[in-house]
Amino acid sequence: MPFSFAFADVNGRVIAIHRTAWNRLDFSDSATGKLLSVRGPTSYRSGQERPEHYLDYFHGALYVSPSGTHILDDGWVWHPVGSPTCWSLERWLTDNVWESEDGPTRKDVCAREYYWDHGMVWLDDTRVVVGGIGDDDIEIVAGARIFRRDVGR
Repeated sequence: MPFSFAFADVNGRVIAIHRTAWNRLDFSDSATGKLLSVRGPTSYRSGQERPEHYLDYFHGALYVSPSGTHILDDGWVWHPVGSPTCWSLERWLTDNVWESEDGPTRKDVCAREYYWDHGMVWLDDTRVVVGGIGDDDIEIVAGARIFRRDVGR
């Protein structure tokens, strides 16, 4: 599993974005290490109540957009299906600490059965390039697809 970590400069503040559980990303002040995304749990165990912001998603490699306003996550959901998602960093850091779980800017980019942890990159601030053409690892061929972050699949 790729290491989920990225630095981002948001409004003049450099933050470290990092996975703290299989289904949770947090952000910290890169100079002090202080956790800035203080919130309740995102996972639970048998017999416990399911958290309001539970996310059934395994985080993958992280890619910050060229302007630092959005983030792309090469994660997957159980079956397994590669499901890159993106969301607004600005909104996550300033308005909604749950933006990475279920916020209104969180968008699925595409879905690919048994296929994740492959090449992807921001083409510019509105489009992402995802390596592999097709929706299943058996059928995927060399090439790339371009998606708008605000549209998704």
